[in-house]
Amino acid sequence: MSLAEIILDDRRLQIRFTPPLLLSELLKESGVFFDMPCGGRHICKKCRINVSGDVSPATEFELSSLSQKEVLSGVRFACAAKALGDVTLTAAHAAQNEVILTGGTVKNVKLKPFGKKYGVAVDIGTTTVVMYLYCLKDGRAIDSASRRNPQAAFGADVISRLDCALKGELESLSLSVTSCVSEMAERLCSKNDIPLSHIDAAVIAGNTAMMYLFCRLNPSSVAFAPFEQDNFFGCFKKGSQLSLSFDADVYLVRSISAYIGGDITAALTAVGFHERGQGRPSLLVDIGTNGEMALASGGGLLCCSTAAGPAFEGSGIRFGMTSKDGAVSGAVFTGMSFKYEVIGGIKPVGICGSGVLDITAALLDAGIVDETGKITETGHSFEENLCEHENQDAFLLPDTDIIVTQRDIRMVQLAKSAVRAGIDTLFVEAGISAADVSKFCLAGGFGTYLNINSAVKIGMIQSELLSVAKSVGNAAGAGAAMLLLDGDLIKISEQTAKSADTLDLTSNQTFVDGYVENMRF
Repeated sequence: MSLAEIILDDRRLQIRFTPPLLLSELLKESGVFFDMPCGGRHICKKCRINVSGDVSPATEFELSSLSQKEVLSGVRFACAAKALGDVTLTAAHAAQNEVILTGGTVKNVKLKPFGKKYGVAVDIGTTTVVMYLYCLKDGRAIDSASRRNPQAAFGADVISRLDCALKGELESLSLSVTSCVSEMAERLCSKNDIPLSHIDAAVIAGNTAMMYLFCRLNPSSVAFAPFEQDNFFGCFKKGSQLSLSFDADVYLVRSISAYIGGDITAALTAVGFHERGQGRPSLLVDIGTNGEMALASGGGLLCCSTAAGPAFEGSGIRFGMTSKDGAVSGAVFTGMSFKYEVIGGIKPVGICGSGVLDITAALLDAGIVDETGKITETGHSFEENLCEHENQDAFLLPDTDIIVTQRDIRMVQLAKSAVRAGIDTLFVEAGISAADVSKFCLAGGFGTYLNINSAVKIGMIQSELLSVAKSVGNAAGAGAAMLLLDGDLIKISEQTAKSADTLDLTSNQTFVDGYVENMRF
């Protein structure tokens, strides 16, 4: 056995392990959160970590991706370097001062909870986990907590995690998130002087894949075509059955389909789509790694999910990062210069999802990127900021050390085109146009903080939706809380989920054509 010392900000942790072991596996075993967006596939190049001690020689991948100075100073990739004996790892905490959306509107509900004392509503997202603590006697919101989803150590996106689960890591994936939920409940109870045993009700919502992994179920049915899930949830379990530290009655929100999960069912409850009836069309869009959307029109509910990719969550972008101190969260080109909004008001070090959108729009306004998405060499006043990065054209954002690469722009194009084509396809299938929509709800962290004008500028959102757009915050969390407080809404939400139709975009010619057409800015 060898000894590893892990220094994380002001925390020091020592664990014993059997070498040789990848540093990424060592970090997983230690329980330390360490973000690996690509799941260790040598793609994102974001799992840099300082290491000293008995470690394997730098691989070809590392030598070609790290500077000589970095290699000499002990910087390695956690997905490539192996601990051969005693080692010391030093890293900054990935979630330090991160802004995680917890706000959402809980509408007036009849207080008919299925618990008697206290309850928690949980939104398990691909990127974050959010929990709300309620007193069930009077419906009072007591506190909330949020954390990065620890499954990010297995990959930033759903596909990476499903792949890990199918390769034998299902138990580890499940344990990481059930432990996270348990710890959040324990901390909220401790902070508010509530015995953990007094939590006797919980509602958990998440996308379908997250729910499979949370419940430790084989996800094969949602991982392979024809993507027909063999479990829709919409059931009660005891906390002990789910490996939680509190043995409450836990309601798992019903999914709509393989890629339209219980989080969307909960969000639809929060924004009142079940009450719309024959009213004018309403559209809900939650943009993250997937663009999940639902259109209520003519008394029906039509849903789809587009693989937007991780660009709008800061992953996959060369200087992309989560919403924490130092992240550019907004940008504008004034006609002469660039102005940035930076979380924490400090020197910018990267770009989060909303910033990615704004910067793309600003580069278009400045003439640095053309309508095809190409970084141009002439026709603007910033030729001195043009550069090359890893054999591709790039642009150094003025007054920063942040580079936007040609690949970054292409990733934004792919993501925005998928979202726009998905919305267009819903409209075509429902026989309506964007001008017919009376209510456009943007949900989730990215949907809440995005600049809708930038979204229109790059062609992700139709201009007709601008006047009816509304950010609804963490609608999934708010919907889960409504189900916790009013048990009658559970049956209504299940009826909503069962009645919804899901479009298969992979075989839909309207979507395929629209995806290509909307690639241009």
